[in-house]
Amino acid sequence: MAEQQRYDPGTIVQPNEPLPNNFLPEHPAKVFVTVCNTSDFSSQEIWYDLTVEHDSFQWTVRRKLSDVAKLAFGLKAYSAFKDVSASRLTDVDDFDAVTKPPSIMNFLHSATGERKNIESVKEDMQQYFDYILAYEIYRGHNSLADFFEVSGFTFRKELGRSKKEGYLQKQSDNCCVSTWSKRWAVLKDKFLMYLDETKQYVEGVFLFDGVSSVVVEKGVFLKLKNSSHTIYLKCMTSEEAINWHDSIESNMENVISEFGGAMGNVHGSFAPARPSVAHWLVDGCDFFSAVADALESAKSEIFITGWTFSPAIFLKRKGELKDEWLLKTIIEKKAASGVKIYILLYNGPGVVVDLGEHYAKYILESLNEENIRVLIHRGLGLENNLFWSHHEKLIIVDQSIAFVSGIDLSFGRWDYHKHPMTDLKTSDDKEESHHWSKCICHPTWKGMDYANDYVKAATGYDKPFEDQLDRRINPRMPWHDVGAVTYHESARDVAKHFIQRWNFAKAKRHRKQAKYAYLLPKVNPTVEEKYSVKVHPDAVKAEVQVLRSAGAWSVGLAETESSIHEAYVRAIKTAKHYVYIENQFFVSIKDDDLVWNKIIEALIERITAAKGTNFRVYVVLPLIPAFEGDFSKDETSEDIQLVTYYQFRSISRGDGSLVGALKNNGFSDEEIKHHISFCGLRQHDVLNGKAISEVLYIHSKLMIVDDKITIVGSANLNDRSMIGTRDSEVALWMRDTELIPSMMDGKHYLAGKFSSNFRKRLFAEFLGLLPHDYDDEVSDFSVERSLSDITSDEFFNNIWEKTARNNNQIYEEVFKPVPTDAVARFSQVDEYRKDIITNEEDKREMLEQVQGYLVKFSTEYLKEEDLYPDADSFLRLIPAEMFT
Repeated sequence: MAEQQRYDPGTIVQPNEPLPNNFLPEHPAKVFVTVCNTSDFSSQEIWYDLTVEHDSFQWTVRRKLSDVAKLAFGLKAYSAFKDVSASRLTDVDDFDAVTKPPSIMNFLHSATGERKNIESVKEDMQQYFDYILAYEIYRGHNSLADFFEVSGFTFRKELGRSKKEGYLQKQSDNCCVSTWSKRWAVLKDKFLMYLDETKQYVEGVFLFDGVSSVVVEKGVFLKLKNSSHTIYLKCMTSEEAINWHDSIESNMENVISEFGGAMGNVHGSFAPARPSVAHWLVDGCDFFSAVADALESAKSEIFITGWTFSPAIFLKRKGELKDEWLLKTIIEKKAASGVKIYILLYNGPGVVVDLGEHYAKYILESLNEENIRVLIHRGLGLENNLFWSHHEKLIIVDQSIAFVSGIDLSFGRWDYHKHPMTDLKTSDDKEESHHWSKCICHPTWKGMDYANDYVKAATGYDKPFEDQLDRRINPRMPWHDVGAVTYHESARDVAKHFIQRWNFAKAKRHRKQAKYAYLLPKVNPTVEEKYSVKVHPDAVKAEVQVLRSAGAWSVGLAETESSIHEAYVRAIKTAKHYVYIENQFFVSIKDDDLVWNKIIEALIERITAAKGTNFRVYVVLPLIPAFEGDFSKDETSEDIQLVTYYQFRSISRGDGSLVGALKNNGFSDEEIKHHISFCGLRQHDVLNGKAISEVLYIHSKLMIVDDKITIVGSANLNDRSMIGTRDSEVALWMRDTELIPSMMDGKHYLAGKFSSNFRKRLFAEFLGLLPHDYDDEVSDFSVERSLSDITSDEFFNNIWEKTARNNNQIYEEVFKPVPTDAVARFSQVDEYRKDIITNEEDKREMLEQVQGYLVKFSTEYLKEEDLYPDADSFLRLIPAEMFT
């Protein structure tokens, strides 16, 4: 037997890696022997329960005397070639001076040849195991490990205890040829894993979930099912099959109980709503900084997934940009310290959009070939390859900290509450730019990070620090986004989803590649572990549930999950005071054959029931979808027009729209305006001495209800994100459990600390009420004007709507931007812009009156145009579902 590597307790060993020894070195092991009460004494079929205590672990195996005999004969032969005494543990009780294990024959007969009784056999067996387990050379022998059901994963505390281990036959997953292979099965609290015959490599992981089941078929076969797949195992005997069945079923029942039981979880999620802690994060500065701190705290593993991913972004940017805060620098440093990093990227359709995923994989894996692994995945088949994407954005640290958001770790996403549009910083050292003669030094947005999708979509990810826009001419597109971070058990749930996705991609595309390991979920954290996790100082207690849109192509689910959609609909229908929606898209059409989601119907139902009250619906959207093109010109904005076509049909045009349906329900225009506000965000700046303006792009995926319920994540408000069979998405649903005094509709009200503070932070930014010295990385702030009672006429009409209308008027006078209600046809744009102000001083004087960023969302722009593509347009070749 080859010499085994000694285990250093200080070494970082990942949950999906076996420990070097079978038994933990230098830790005593003790066996307690009892006679099983199911033994058949008349037939001498006597079973013994052997309870093992080792370190903090305790487990029981059931064996016959013949099993013990087989072990003893093997170890006796082995000992003949080894110096046993040299490997004896020093910290165990003294034994009789023997150099070889006692003969198995001594178990059965006394010195006079008489057969021993059961109690004497039990005592002899006890002494035998005491002797064997006192020597490292035996403890490391494979036959002893097999006998006591021990593998390199038995003593991984973070994975929970092993209820049962042993060799089974597993049927191959090949649909054409059925073969059986010998596998070492390890039953843990939350999963069953199976190793290769040598117990060195994980060949597969079967995760237990809320719908798991196990049955015995034809006496010796086990059929295991969960939400994503079915496996078949074969035992040697029917007795062994029953034993395995009972053990597996017991663990499954515990997981089913935790994850919703027979009734399932609220919203139909794979995960339960749990007591937890969470914190919201607004804009890239706040989000990236918190991510950087969490990555720095990683001790064992990091999981990252996104729609697009750029290693060459700076996570912290106060003062001069420093390489130490480059994402790839942090990842490289943590990998060098032994932390395993697993990154799962979407394999995008390069002919349609360049996401740079292959370059990112090359860069990342070259940083550390041992500890960084990157998988790129998309569904099989033409439809899935081209149309649907992995859209979720997750960062998970040690399965204890989980960021869930709409913010990709990519170019153009970092921004802060002032949202500057230019980045021309000059100095006296006359550094030469490689793009133009004007000196540029220490930009906040370096290279590709200075982005504007309306001007040019990103390409050329292999040159991340080279500008793709001429900064002297083009403003950047300011970017608004939100996310959240949660911890402990709810972070474990986010990690479980990532593990399910990773293992699915591994099994489908990389099954034979050992470098891409299967991932394993940890058990729920202990109190001590919770205290060791660095929690955001502003995190609050809340009930947290992980939601997702997931299906067969994205996660391998047998039944589609659309729990994000269910949570949206439920929250809207049960809202008592207000609904606030902030989203990149808004596509939901009543009674439409193409659009499936029911969000618009929930809004119509709730607003109709609230007629005559102060129930409010706030919707904040991008003024223009982020596609390359000029929305003032017909010939350069086809993509923009098509998305806008569906959004107008959702908001105000046609009987299936929100406005149209309410009118059919008897609402007047004024009554609709009393309940609903559609707004967007706009920013202005100065470039080369001239005033400029641009859309402040909203990339958020957020809903807050009644200052008590928050849903935030990666899901847009459209079918792509909501129905589960298309884009994969993850969101957090949070219900406040910490309540604070507030006001609602002129009455005292207990608001949720998480939801109300999140909403107030957003409103303060949009309305220009944040303090001048506000720090994006510190959540505490105060404003002079109350942001509590947002259902009152005073706030809704005299603050929110008035600010949006005033800002709108100023921008239209100074810049004549589109979209605008003043233009019904493309042919009217020139007429609309002919009286534009040209005096820069006059512009600046007027722009000083702008408060924040809030403007009205135009619902009348191009109302006399048919925005659907012409019959000969290339867009007609693309299924409409791509845009809905």
